[in-house]
Amino acid sequence: MKTIHRMEDIPKFKSQVEEARFWDTHQLAPELWAEGQRGDPGLDKALEGLVSVKVVSPRTKGKPRTTKRAG
Repeated sequence: MKTIHRMEDIPKFKSQVEEARFWDTHQLAPELWAEGQRGDPGLDKALEGLVSVKVVSPRTKGKPRTTKRAG
């Protein structure tokens, strides 16, 4: 499997099939993978040290959802 070390080495694909064939024989280098994992620096700083996040979609109809607290 060929390792991609520069984003410039990833071609522009004409179809999903062409892209799938490319990635069947190529992989990103660890440093490129890590670079792609970085997001917005402000958000990264705000989330620093956070262990987990639960994302709940807002309800659009009906009463707001409530939760009962144990205890």
